[in-house]
Amino acid sequence: MESQASIEQHLKQAFFHLTAAVNESLNQVEKNESEKVRLGAMWEAFLSQFFSYVKEKGKEKRINMIGWIPLTKIAKWL
Repeated sequence: MESQASIEQHLKQAFFHLTAAVNESLNQVEKNESEKVRLGAMWEAFLSQFFSYVKEKGKEKRINMIGWIPLTKIAKWL
């Protein structure tokens, strides 16, 4: 159970940091619309790096973590 609590804590911290990054990104674009391209590239790089890491580690362990979340649910959020 301790390991599960640790994972949950890491995810909560990650969410906290991501919401801060989202808010800062939106604030910057409100102040200067031309920042959209630069910030979009940063977010694209982050998401690409994250999903590549999940895929790579999944292949190493032979566990498909991406398959744990139904893509139809993610599509609803977009």
